Parts: sequence; structure tokens; C-alpha cells
Amino acid sequence: MLRPVKSKWMSIIAAFAFTLGGCGGDEPPPAAPEPPMAPKVTTTMAPAAVEAVSPAAATGAAIDPVAQEQGRGIYVHYCADCHDAGEGHPGTMRLAARLDAGNAVLTTRADLAPEYVKLIVRNGLGMMPAFRPSEVTDAELDVLAGYVVNANDTASNTAK
Repeated sequence: MLRPVKSKWMSIIAAFAFTLGGCGGDEPPPAAPEPPMAPKVTTTMAPAAVEAVSPAAATGAAIDPVAQEQGRGIYVHYCADCHDAGEGHPGTMRLAARLDAGNAVLTTRADLAPEYVKLIVRNGLGMMPAFRPSEVTDAELDVLAGYVVNANDTASNTAK
């Protein structure tokens, strides 16, 4: 047999139920703000269909050794800690896992365009942070992109 519930407890339970029942009413809950999206990078050609050629090689232009040395200095200052060859460089290790070991070291790649390098430096990608114009100026970024894109050509030219 059930015991009768005292009215004091019944009032507390009823008040609690009405309080919870009145939360929100017919209004939908506010929408959570959407996180900012990274810029979408698109290509019009399949990667396998693109034959990678450096800008200097494509135009037949000579690589400016002074600009390459300036670009190398910028690369060493801002990029080398993460993107040099070998263990302990998180950018290189991440690219090796994502792509393959042959495309992990930026300065040995032949498939990078200066515009792409600039886009990634300014906006970041994955674990790589974005670099603001107050950190790397547009002029420095132009020289850096030229260095990264042509570093493979420069190394092969100096080896001859």
C-alpha cells in the first residue's frame, strides 16, 4: 500500500516541475555562432594533370641570386624551424604524413606556385599559423615565396 505524500513535499515537487516546464517556452534555443572558415583553396585541374614547373624555369628567366639569398634569410628566420628537412620539424613531419616524404620538405618541392605559398603564409593551413603583414611584410612575402618556389632550381644550378 502506498503512503500518502505530505502536502509540503508535493508543493515543492510541483513548483520545481512548473519551473522546469516554463524554461524556454516555445522559443527555439539561440543558435551557436559558427566558427570562422578558412579560405577555400580550389584548383581547376587535377593534380596529376599539372606538370610542375618553377616560375623561373617556365619563363626562362634567370633566378636572381641576391633575391634568393634574401629569401633564404627570411625562410631561416620564419620557416626553417618547422619546415627544414629531418626529424623534429613539425611542418615537414606533418607534410610527410599527409603527402609523402618526397614532398615534405618545402625547399625541394617542384609543385609549388608563389601565389599558393603566399596564400598559405597569410592564412595558415591546418596546424600552421597565419603570418600577419606586421610579421612578414608583403615585400618579404614576395621574396620568401620566390625563394621557396625556386630553391630546388637554385640548389641544382649551384651543384653544376
